[in-house]
Amino acid sequence: MCLIAYVPKRVKYPIEDLERQWDHNPHGLGIAVLRGANKKPIIIKGIDSIESARIELAKYNKRERVVHFRYATQGVIDADNCHPHQINSESWLFHNGHIHGFGNNKESDTKDYCKRVLSRVDFNTKMDLLENNGGKFVLVIDGAAVIIGAGWAREESGILYSNKNWQAPSLFADSFDATQQRALDNYLKNEYGYKDDWDERF
Repeated sequence: MCLIAYVPKRVKYPIEDLERQWDHNPHGLGIAVLRGANKKPIIIKGIDSIESARIELAKYNKRERVVHFRYATQGVIDADNCHPHQINSESWLFHNGHIHGFGNNKESDTKDYCKRVLSRVDFNTKMDLLENNGGKFVLVIDGAAVIIGAGWAREESGILYSNKNWQAPSLFADSFDATQQRALDNYLKNEYGYKDDWDERF
């Protein structure tokens, strides 16, 4: 599952959390830096190392921004499939979830959906489609970020996260010992009600 972070103006990105976020979603990072009403955002896609992510995130601490960590489920792992995906000259989309019936071995479901559907409809239809999809989205349009979907987690800093999965031990870690497994089991049990024996709900 991917991770979106919406970061308000003048909020420093928590670099201390970056390694865990990256470990859970290691397939590329993208950023939209918002510059104000009716100004195109600065789009940075395809950040492919944690070192590069640290540098890029530190550059824009005074600006409102949206950050996306990709966990690839469809499409190749490359810069083009990193979020955000451009819908038209004024709008870009970040997504956490899966859009059934879209995507293939080359393109992610979100990129395919932007190209085949969202690029062809007006703003109100876009909003209806996204609000009824069941995923979490950030639509960057006319210099503003529109947060879509239920269940966003707000930190004390004001940062909104599309999920808290990155706070659990990572399955991508170099080693995953019994202590980490117990920690993951406890996290899933406490946060989501899953049993320690990885029952059918998981």
